[in-house]
Amino acid sequence: MSSSFATAQPAPPRRGAERARILRACVVQNGKVIEEQRLSKREPLTIGYG
Repeated sequence: MSSSFATAQPAPPRRGAERARILRACVVQNGKVIEEQRLSKREPLTIGYG
């Protein structure tokens, strides 16, 4: 049986860019990142496991 979960962390700040916060959401399965998505601060984030 394999399990997966989502983690989210703020992206590192970019030099010269406005200080907008971008959230990166990763789906990890068996210790490997299988999906990564960048979300703006206004997009909903759903966290779950299977």
